[in-house]
Amino acid sequence: MTIHDPVLPEPRRVAYALVPGEEEIAHVAVDSEVLTRVLVLQLVARLRPEQLGDDDLERIRSALRGENWQEAVIAWMDATGRRLNIFPDEPIWTGGELDEERLRLELPLTPIFSEPGGR
Repeated sequence: MTIHDPVLPEPRRVAYALVPGEEEIAHVAVDSEVLTRVLVLQLVARLRPEQLGDDDLERIRSALRGENWQEAVIAWMDATGRRLNIFPDEPIWTGGELDEERLRLELPLTPIFSEPGGR
């Protein structure tokens, strides 16, 4: 069974964003469009006006009012100096895709088991 097998339940892929920092927050969604909306609600909209300069506040509010979610996230990053590590389309692994037999067969062929210097 592979991740493209139609018998697997949806979703078979996921989008996620990592917010580096002390908290190491992860946000997960079924696709990048939903992920962007999650980031807007969970990060952008939680900013307090007093945390921002007037220009940043107006830029973020304008993007939100215009439902330009990507611009709102970019404005949040610019205003806060924080960055996001976004992975828009990653597989969801199941035991069927990576069972112990496959692991035992593939593991010896991985780089960790090659000789140093390619010997």
